[in-house]
Amino acid sequence: MFTVVYLGWSGLKNGHLMAAAKAEGFQVFITGDKNIPHQQNLTNYPLAIVMLPTVDWTVLKYCIPHIQKAVDEAEPGAIYFVERGKLNSSSR
Repeated sequence: MFTVVYLGWSGLKNGHLMAAAKAEGFQVFITGDKNIPHQQNLTNYPLAIVMLPTVDWTVLKYCIPHIQKAVDEAEPGAIYFVERGKLNSSSR
């Protein structure tokens, strides 16, 4: 697992970030940006998308089992919505 900072992609936004992930062969894209499904044509990216409820660690630390499950079950084209008490998924 890599962060955008670690990869030097901090300046990339939305579509450019997802295109970079696709080009590098990533299979799962984890984000706290809830607007991505509405702003991007996700069919262009063969990635599973894991949507976090927040980027606030005080909340995320309780979501780790659900995030791990989403990553383990990740299927290209699926969107996984992690919430504090559950995991929901949908296909695009």
